Amino acid sequence: MADRLDEQKNNLEKLAGELRLKLHLAGMEARQLWEEKLEPELRDLDRKFDASTREMREDLSEEMTKLEKKIRDIVDDLTD
Repeated sequence: MADRLDEQKNNLEKLAGELRLKLHLAGMEARQLWEEKLEPELRDLDRKFDASTREMREDLSEEMTKLEKKIRDIVDDLTD
């Protein structure tokens, strides 16, 4: 379980890095969405993850999955 959550966290961070790179070339609207909504959500989840116990991490998994989908959708939109 812990390994799966660590992997999920690493995948989320990798996706965020990919999005940051793509946003470097993207327009202001996408950049604003990232800076005002998604990046703060990612930082919040990262803080929660680092401070969490095993029991709490199960709840965080659902939040990470939702954020991962949001970021993946934006990455996919930027590459289309």
